[in-house]
Amino acid sequence: MAALRPVIAMSSDIAGPLVEFVGRIAELIGDETKILLICDQFEELFVHYNNTPQLEEFVRQLGELWSETALRMGLLFSMREDWVGSMIAFRKAVPDIFVNYYKLYPLASSCAEKVLKEPLEQRGIKWGSGVAERVIS
Repeated sequence: MAALRPVIAMSSDIAGPLVEFVGRIAELIGDETKILLICDQFEELFVHYNNTPQLEEFVRQLGELWSETALRMGLLFSMREDWVGSMIAFRKAVPDIFVNYYKLYPLASSCAEKVLKEPLEQRGIKWGSGVAERVIS
């Protein structure tokens, strides 16, 4: 994280292309590390910028980023299901946009503890006593 501080610090005044910004991050973390760009609550983009030049420019830049084969990266979009159809705007710029699709159903509390604990335990990390249970409740 310390290596990313210079990029994070300059991100507030960055006006250049998205591909250059992600390229700088790739330089800092090294070519062997794959970047996953997570776009959470992505429907907000359509709520605020649908049918605007800003959305068109973002689509263009995201397509440019996706096409940059020198970058080892993936894109993950998280959004409410009723907005998935809006992603059609990205189909030309990011042809693989609909290749992988996963519908996440609400997590039953009976499974939540397993979801919280097992990935960490596989890496030898344990939650403090009662912490996972407090997160769930």
